Amino acid sequence: LGDSLRLFIPAIPFSPQSWRWTSPLFLSCDTCPMPFYHFLRTTTLARVSIRDSNGCKTIAERTYRIHRDIYIPNAFSPNDDGKNDRFTIYGKPQLGRVVWLHIYGRWGNHLFFNNKDFDLNDEQAGWDGTFKGQPLPPDVFVYAALIRFANGEETLYTGDVTLMK
Repeated sequence: LGDSLRLFIPAIPFSPQSWRWTSPLFLSCDTCPMPFYHFLRTTTLARVSIRDSNGCKTIAERTYRIHRDIYIPNAFSPNDDGKNDRFTIYGKPQLGRVVWLHIYGRWGNHLFFNNKDFDLNDEQAGWDGTFKGQPLPPDVFVYAALIRFANGEETLYTGDVTLMK
């Protein structure tokens, strides 16, 4: 999602003279044999109409499924060593943004909330392992994060993260 991919025609038993891509949208060229497509959906059907020198026509279709490469760590260590000191959401920057991030304690107490619509990979916007300015002991915490992708779709991610020392 947010990336480009070169579309291609499956093997055909003749030499094509012309191509006409009728879907999807956001093609670099709709009459090229191998256009680039900028994915704004997670599933896309690509359809191409191909003509030979005699005017014979065939249609080929292919479905592309794009995986959202979001990485959410299952542990972090806020010990100021410069490695994994904050819990945040990671992914290719062009994928989208984090709308909000919540962290809850074992008994459901609300420990952290960032609703400032921040970039993926922004560690400063993530949780530093504290509550009211005090470092928390090692434990397992629950997170909920809403991600808005480049195409406007929003997905809620939930899970747990281990705070390690």
